[in-house]
Amino acid sequence: MKFKCKEMAQDFLRMIEELEPCLEFEAEYGSEQAKADVKHLRMLQRQAYEYLDDLEKSKSSRK
Repeated sequence: MKFKCKEMAQDFLRMIEELEPCLEFEAEYGSEQAKADVKHLRMLQRQAYEYLDDLEKSKSSRK
């Protein structure tokens, strides 16, 4: 999944934040598929943070 804009990445991170209690439970007690899904969401979460960081860096370098 590629984030196409700042708002998309921020919305995704808000969604993950709301799901956090469920994700923690599934990561510990869920099926193998649930654990794999949580792992994938964590990877996407890292990508969203990296995307936002890159936007910030490019914005600061333009100044």
